[in-house]
Amino acid sequence: MKKFRLFKVLSIFAIAAAGAVAVGVGTKAPKVEAAEAATTTSRLVAKLGNIGKWSQDSAKLCAYLTDDSSTYWTSLQTMSSNKTLYVFDYTINFAPTKLIWVRMNPAATSGNWSQKWNQTGDLSVNDATYLQDQWDPTTNQCSKWAITGNVYTSKNSFSTPKYSMNVSTVELNDQNNPQVSGYVTLEENEEFKVVNVSDDVWSGYYGCPSALDSAFTGGSKEKCEGSSNIKCLIPGTYEFYFDTETKRTWITRQDIVDADGWAIYFNANVGCDPDGVSLPSGWSNCATQYGNLSNDAKDYIYGSKADEDGDNLARALATYDYAVAHHSTLTKFIKNSSDVVRTSINLDRFEMNTLFGNDDNGLVVSIVLISILSVSALASFYIIRKRKHI
Repeated sequence: MKKFRLFKVLSIFAIAAAGAVAVGVGTKAPKVEAAEAATTTSRLVAKLGNIGKWSQDSAKLCAYLTDDSSTYWTSLQTMSSNKTLYVFDYTINFAPTKLIWVRMNPAATSGNWSQKWNQTGDLSVNDATYLQDQWDPTTNQCSKWAITGNVYTSKNSFSTPKYSMNVSTVELNDQNNPQVSGYVTLEENEEFKVVNVSDDVWSGYYGCPSALDSAFTGGSKEKCEGSSNIKCLIPGTYEFYFDTETKRTWITRQDIVDADGWAIYFNANVGCDPDGVSLPSGWSNCATQYGNLSNDAKDYIYGSKADEDGDNLARALATYDYAVAHHSTLTKFIKNSSDVVRTSINLDRFEMNTLFGNDDNGLVVSIVLISILSVSALASFYIIRKRKHI
């Protein structure tokens, strides 16, 4: 009996071992994939104390990044005597903890220590670094700051940023200042300000193309100090460009700018005569220019109102509506992005010019209207007279 039990146990072990061998032979162990390090793409800004020591002799500038395990050199830029700000792109697969700015021999084609002329001390990583005008600025002689502009609005009572423009978008503008950018969608009557994160300055200082003068109110186009909130009057998505040095935001919107440009061209070239009798001489050219616009610009024009006393676009649409209403042979070229023809008409102007204008159609309609009124008055007179004699 004991032998039988022992045999049974051994058999179970044998079967298990055979199964293990079969598994080992027939299937491969699952391959363990090494986790890939996250890739970081961003920009760095270096600001020299002045155009003194480091800018001499056509020296080159670059940055060295490391986490004490992996290293990375940015591209090189040749420094010049009339420039103090430099922007560098980088893409790395490690999280850098140390930054060193390096002044290189102009013969260098890539960052390396053997062709180094000067360097800063070890710095913590931040968006921008100010280097004092020293041959080898120490860690304490370099200051660092974040390059970010946050857009706060009345939509949530200015409690949290609606949009953040960070260093990944930084460029040097015409004034050689760091400028961050982004697209911000605003509702009608939504108020906003841009906050410079590095010094917590709230700014309503802005500029815009003349085509957008009626899109905003409030704020200041003169200075940052004491500027109030800016209020959006025309809802939509705008491009913001925030100068982190002056705290000024340039606000634009390409569809409105392009629409205004077309309106200026139309008003100058449509060739309508004052009486509206002759066909507009420049109609075809205006249609061609309209066809070259983006769909966004066409939609903006299509949805705008005509007003002979309004801005460039409103006046252009008033002329357009009047022309197509008086000349059936004209091509109605104003269409939206879905190819729907514009049908809205400035009725006040249309009725005024049709009824009292000098063109033939207006004269005919005026005569007909006067005749109808006369007949109606005469009929009323006879009815009243007849009732008096009953």
